[in-house]
Amino acid sequence: MKIAVFTSTRADSGILAPVARALAAMEDVEVHALATGTHLNGQFGHTLEQELSEWGPLEIHEIPLGQEFLTEIETAKSLGVFQVHLAETLASINPDSAVVLGDRTEALAFAFSCSILGIPLIHLHGGEISMGALDDNHRHAISKLSSLHFTSSEEASKRLQLMGENPTSISYFGSIASDRIPHQPIFTKAKLAKQFGFSWGEKTAVVTMHGAKFDNPSTAAHLSALLTAVDRVEGLNVVFTGPNADPESQQLRAMIVDYCKLHQSKAFFVESFGSQGYLDMLVHSDIAIGNSSSLIHEAPLVGVPAVLVGSRQDGREGKDKTGTGADPKEIGNLISQKLSGPRPAKQTQPGSGSVATLIAKTIYAKSPIGLQKGFWTE
Repeated sequence: MKIAVFTSTRADSGILAPVARALAAMEDVEVHALATGTHLNGQFGHTLEQELSEWGPLEIHEIPLGQEFLTEIETAKSLGVFQVHLAETLASINPDSAVVLGDRTEALAFAFSCSILGIPLIHLHGGEISMGALDDNHRHAISKLSSLHFTSSEEASKRLQLMGENPTSISYFGSIASDRIPHQPIFTKAKLAKQFGFSWGEKTAVVTMHGAKFDNPSTAAHLSALLTAVDRVEGLNVVFTGPNADPESQQLRAMIVDYCKLHQSKAFFVESFGSQGYLDMLVHSDIAIGNSSSLIHEAPLVGVPAVLVGSRQDGREGKDKTGTGADPKEIGNLISQKLSGPRPAKQTQPGSGSVATLIAKTIYAKSPIGLQKGFWTE
């Protein structure tokens, strides 16, 4: 049985790694990784080798996307060229099924190609809500193109049912991210600082801000407020990670780089820590700030306090999941409160350590996966 697994960023490749390993370890399963996006782009750290080394034995297929810092029209155009290469690669592999995670634009293009080519699609992390970005629309569209679903929460499973997906096609075993959390960090604080070129402070924040289409005011305005806020917190060093390859990325990146140049003793820019390095950075940091989904999925598992900024993650389940506005005082107060309070306990998740294995076994048991599906109603 051949299974194609799609990845385009460090964000999805880290979560997919335990699933790819579990599939590759199964008898008679051949895993093909289809890698594109920032994995192949030097401006974003060229993360292909770094990330897919954690996937286990597989065939890797590089698919050019041509995505640098693109405007919205350039992004839409690039997807046309991307689908030409994608269709040729999928046809040459002729997989029995394909796995995709999340909500990226290029992931939607992959799902569409699989649908046209008659390749049953398996979607991870469907049914979630993040109202501040186009990701929300893309995620739901991918779900409707998929035949099998593995969600990150029971609430997400219920939403998929409301979207007409048959309950028999939906499984929730727990957070896949929980399989990635090691008992002990692989990177020490000293190794992280030396390898990625930054300094720990009395307190240290790791900050990630991605573009969010529906932020009002803009994500740039929220980032500006965030920079003002962290500048006012005494004894706080700030380590920024690179934004995604989205239309707003160029402006956000420039703002971050300029800030780091002006505050070289306490502000640092790291394009990519890699999946494991980033997890360990969360473990060792005193606080995580920004609008990355890692503040929703991974931060609670390692017990690091988080401050969400902007609307990108609005709609997520649980408390403290609504981002603060573009107000430096409000952001600064939240940061100070989190830093002065006790570090939150690590959250435990159902199925921790075995979620990926359960997903792989379910995919194997349900294969061959049917393409035809109706609209489920009770």
